[in-house]
Amino acid sequence: MCLGGSPSIPAAPPPVKYETTKDTTAAVTAARDDQKNKAAAALGQMGTVQTSPFGVTSAATTNQGSLLGAK
Repeated sequence: MCLGGSPSIPAAPPPVKYETTKDTTAAVTAARDDQKNKAAAALGQMGTVQTSPFGVTSAATTNQGSLLGAK
């Protein structure tokens, strides 16, 4: 039998907040935005797995399997 009650847990210390200062100039910001825009443009229409710029060229898979693998 347990007759001691619940154990006491000490309070957690407050989280430490670190302040980071980054000196960003207009050139750095412009370069970062340019890189993001180039990456977004590179995805373009080729960004999905199923399609290409020419559309879906394969036939649709419409056959449905039945239960327990019987056809």
